[in-house]
Amino acid sequence: ISHETIYQFIYSKEWESQNLKNFLRRKHKTRRKYSGRKTQKLPKIPNPTSIHERKNIFPKSETRQEFWHFEWDSILSKRSTYSSLRTEVERKTRFLFIRKIDKKTAENTEKITLQIFQNLPKNSIKSTTWDNGTEHTNHENVAKTLQIKIFFAEPYKSWQRWTNEHANGMIRRYFPKWTNFDEITENQLQEVVQKLNNRPRKIFSYRTSQELFEEELAKLMKRQKRD
Repeated sequence: ISHETIYQFIYSKEWESQNLKNFLRRKHKTRRKYSGRKTQKLPKIPNPTSIHERKNIFPKSETRQEFWHFEWDSILSKRSTYSSLRTEVERKTRFLFIRKIDKKTAENTEKITLQIFQNLPKNSIKSTTWDNGTEHTNHENVAKTLQIKIFFAEPYKSWQRWTNEHANGMIRRYFPKWTNFDEITENQLQEVVQKLNNRPRKIFSYRTSQELFEEELAKLMKRQKRD
């Protein structure tokens, strides 16, 4: 039996009264159709650096051999509110940072990015990859302050930031699409972060992102001390 057969069974009218969809991780009310998104006019990002340049500047980042490369995205709150979550995921270890933002503006995005990265060792971050949202128009200020490279994925190609998209999917299991982030406390948010970062992963031979991140951090501190 294929997964498609199972989904058709769960969402069939015959079994609708059983609410079997509540046993799914994301609990969508209806079966989603992946037929592509409607195109829309995108904002003009000043002087963007394409994601295709990342492999030339940081070739080891593409195969996840090199530490300190991130992917960044937003998770929106329910439609009647402005709050959102900003997520930053390290590509090699899949270590996750989450911050709540009251309103998705360029100024707030710049502020939150600096808050996350300035708590990490100086000159450690190498790059981060963003999408083309209006909240990213201040990317040059961020890159200059942190001395990092910021790359931009192509429009409507979320798979180019798949590490972050996958992390957002796991976060949605705790905060579904109808969640009002205004009502989520910082303690609740960081509890989810701890759960995800300390989840054993098959891809890491059942080690956690927390363990790997701390190891890489220790290596960096040792090199900096030696230098």
